[in-house]
Amino acid sequence: IESALADLQREGLIVENEQEELKATIQKIIDLPEISPFFEVPERFIRNEREILRPNQSPLRPDRVIKMGSKIVILDYKTGSKSNSHKYQVKDYQKIYQAMGYTEVEGYLVYLETMEIVKV
Repeated sequence: IESALADLQREGLIVENEQEELKATIQKIIDLPEISPFFEVPERFIRNEREILRPNQSPLRPDRVIKMGSKIVILDYKTGSKSNSHKYQVKDYQKIYQAMGYTEVEGYLVYLETMEIVKV
């Protein structure tokens, strides 16, 4: 968390006095019981905002994809109100991983403002 916040500050996206508040908020989200295990996986099994290319379609970019053994877990972060379109978006991510041959694919919406987790 600290290195990510330092990067944001170096890029001018946040100022120094915002770091502590953001760090506390991020830690609360990471500590939510439904998703905390997905942040304990060794880094080499995690892909953040990596594009998935598809023939004749625009690429997909899930927020976080975690490979845990043979299982894929997809987290998509949202601000604002819930929307059915969010579920369809995660379902599209799940379908593409299933098309890649993964049989066990889970998807979760993480609503940042309410800290609510919705399994898709």
